[in-house]
Amino acid sequence: MAFMSPKKLNIFIWRLHLNKIPTLSNLADRGVIVNNDQCIFFQSVIEDIDHLFTTCCYTTPLWRSFNNWWGLNNETPSGVNNVISGRNFQIGSDALKLMCLTSIYVLLWSIWKWRNKVVHSPAQWRSVILNEDILVSEKLLAHLWISNRKKRWSISLEEWKQDPGASRLVEE
Repeated sequence: MAFMSPKKLNIFIWRLHLNKIPTLSNLADRGVIVNNDQCIFFQSVIEDIDHLFTTCCYTTPLWRSFNNWWGLNNETPSGVNNVISGRNFQIGSDALKLMCLTSIYVLLWSIWKWRNKVVHSPAQWRSVILNEDILVSEKLLAHLWISNRKKRWSISLEEWKQDPGASRLVEE
């Protein structure tokens, strides 16, 4: 099975797996002076990869919505590396598993981009950014990346947004 995601996403996931993403706790560990290493969303917890991507009060609802969209169990992921490996889901064919895993990678990427947008935006815009529905953009990006890598994939964007499990993919 070949990955259905672009190299930049694969590199991001590899760096995430190695805990090399510059979260506030990783920056502090590297000697970078940060005001504090607390989560930018939930100020009483250290911002590490497991908290930011799986257990933060802002990302947990994203995982619930993602699981409902894919028809997966509604458990919150138990750590980034379990999410990346895809061990915690049973979804059907290998092609469908790969599409789901690609969607998971896109969600992780979207969470990181969303977090950075919040961190680097002026204070007056943060509440607007916090209320963005990043799952909508995740669905669009996942559909774009998968459809451009699987030419014989037959599902419209609207069908994908409703039920990605209904995808009809001819194995190549």
